[in-house]
Amino acid sequence: RHLRRSSHLADEMRKHPSAIKTVAVPFWHTMSPCGVILPAFIGPNNLAEIRSRDISPDDVFISSYPKAGSTWMKTMLMSLLELPDIPMFCAMPPPSVPQPGEPCPTSGTPGVYKEHLPFHLMPETITSARVIYLIRDPRDTVVSLHHHLSLFKMDGYEGSLRDTVKLFSEGRGQFGDWAQHFAEWSSGMPPDRFLIIRYEELLADCTVTMETIMRFLGRGDIPRDRITKVVEESRFERMRERDLSFVPGCPSFRGRAMLREDAPHFLREGKSGSWRRHLVMEDVELMGEYVASLNPRLRESLQRLKVIA
Repeated sequence: RHLRRSSHLADEMRKHPSAIKTVAVPFWHTMSPCGVILPAFIGPNNLAEIRSRDISPDDVFISSYPKAGSTWMKTMLMSLLELPDIPMFCAMPPPSVPQPGEPCPTSGTPGVYKEHLPFHLMPETITSARVIYLIRDPRDTVVSLHHHLSLFKMDGYEGSLRDTVKLFSEGRGQFGDWAQHFAEWSSGMPPDRFLIIRYEELLADCTVTMETIMRFLGRGDIPRDRITKVVEESRFERMRERDLSFVPGCPSFRGRAMLREDAPHFLREGKSGSWRRHLVMEDVELMGEYVASLNPRLRESLQRLKVIA
């Protein structure tokens, strides 16, 4: 079901580009005709421009549904590959409209990009890049997503954790449906340009996982002691100690100015299994029903990856 729908959405985008627009809904904006809910900073002009960009075979994309560790991953890759921070791909201004004081590569310039957009909203040349796809237990994802949505003034989110669980289980979270997001990227990318990494793998043995990623990127020459040092410097506790104004992938982030007055830190816990302390039985049942409703083949794929039970 998810694979058929993702193909249909891509076809609709190509047939009706003029129909791409944003429509006000509670908390965010949604895009028509695809119905994917997106953050307020992504408008119709952004989407049309994004799909027209060139992507280089040397580009590296850290793709994921939100709250799967992409900020952590980007922090480590920036250090290991010695590359400057650049905005999220979907948040980059057009090459002809640079923002003073902020790095912004031109279209086609190799870089490491953090991205949450569904596959069907990306340029067709995305298949030439290398993509590291991060995925996390959906129960932990929804808890972290609720924290994230409650942080920012621009989202205006006033929902409870139960509201967030309902939106997630109905496929109406930011950037669309969690399972469909994975299905689109995993079916759309060439296997040799696509690497799936579980958030839980990074937590269990980050050095070994990063070695796997370096080999995938053709950088198996980077010595283990350097990887170990970068992993240590990027541990969650150390990242939390940094200035709040620094969020990798978001060089335009302005710290407290963008957060609600009562908001905690951008980074929350960086742990696995914390859903057990936050979700009540009704929430867990909703998430279970969501998983049970998935296409059997997709559900089996996620089970083989040990993302779901």
